[in-house]
Amino acid sequence: MILQMLKEKLDCVAGLSVSERGTGKSKFLYVCSPTRAVEVAETAAGIWIEFWDDIDKEDEVVVNEEIVISHAEALAKIKGWLCPES
Repeated sequence: MILQMLKEKLDCVAGLSVSERGTGKSKFLYVCSPTRAVEVAETAAGIWIEFWDDIDKEDEVVVNEEIVISHAEALAKIKGWLCPES
């Protein structure tokens, strides 16, 4: 349910591409801008976010991982990483 809420909010952000990947308990969102991406999944501990940089290169790099509690905090962190100018 949290992933669906995040997907609906992120689908409305210009310049972002949002897709659902995986199945069952392995389901996650992959959200990307032209140069950065995040993977978002629900875990028992909260909402897990993995931040990626330089996705246009073969050797893309995981920059950070975080677990947050609320969908509002997840949304803010995702948008802050993918849309730093806004």
